[in-house]
Amino acid sequence: MNHEHNTPMSASELYAQHVLSRYADTRQKRTATTLTYSGILPFLFITLLLAFHVRFIPLLGNTTTIISAYTLIIATFLAGAHWGQHLERNNPWSLYLPVASNVNAVVLWLCYLTLPFTYLCFIFCASFAVLLYIDRTLFHAGLINDHYFQTRCIVTSIVIVLLLLSAFFVR
Repeated sequence: MNHEHNTPMSASELYAQHVLSRYADTRQKRTATTLTYSGILPFLFITLLLAFHVRFIPLLGNTTTIISAYTLIIATFLAGAHWGQHLERNNPWSLYLPVASNVNAVVLWLCYLTLPFTYLCFIFCASFAVLLYIDRTLFHAGLINDHYFQTRCIVTSIVIVLLLLSAFFVR
């Protein structure tokens, strides 16, 4: 229906609407995927610096603090995406997602404040694995799409490897 005039849409109007919605969906997926993969770059950059024993970046500070703070932000952001899932859906997970999201954020923050870098990297890796497991469960429940889940699997694997290498280079 053409909502302005309350008349049926013509075939050409329907086709145009279909093309635009399909383009927007594809463009949105492409943007999200690009941003997700771009999120790896700070991990890669700092890991390379640590491999070459660079421990301080002028104006930014200690490299381990930089990567720790960035990791804390990313892990909390991912947990926040789970919070958003509970707001949009009425399913059994809606009870657990906000609790898991908050527990993840608070535990990581406390670990960030108290643990040495090497131990913190292991905690971050465990957190990313748990967040991916939650996404896997949401994927199998049909609550997230396969493209998003596949991207998360790849990016999470890369980030975990980079965090483990960072921990190794600092030890």
